[in-house]
Amino acid sequence: MNNKNRRSMLTEELLHALSETKHLDEFLQNHEGEINSIDLHTYLYELIDNAGLTIPQIIEKASIGRSLAYQIFNGQRTPNRNLLIRIAIIIKLSMVETQRLLKIAKRGELYPRIQRDAAIIFCIQHKYSLIDTNELLENLGEAILLKED
Repeated sequence: MNNKNRRSMLTEELLHALSETKHLDEFLQNHEGEINSIDLHTYLYELIDNAGLTIPQIIEKASIGRSLAYQIFNGQRTPNRNLLIRIAIIIKLSMVETQRLLKIAKRGELYPRIQRDAAIIFCIQHKYSLIDTNELLENLGEAILLKED
């Protein structure tokens, strides 16, 4: 079966295959297409392109300094978690896409047992704007997303 017709393995299936393997290098070779190895800046470009936006639009809408933005989009810097969430809200990412973005950046996924994260999850799921998200966070006494990067 060629790779185009092969379905992606579920995470549980991949975890099971990993637990059954005797040699990690063999597992990695057999499942190289299943292992996430995308760079953050590559994923960001993909998301921005899919949203039909440009980097200057993201810079303006997410209130990112131009220099910082170009360092991020060139892969020279990893943005903090708040900035990634701001970008996710601007692009109107789904929760799955947002969690993947945070995971790729190694910035900690949103966790619904934390009040601030729960509020952000709610805002993402209900497609709140960045302004409305910050207003909700402020009303809850939580730190807003528009903090110094």
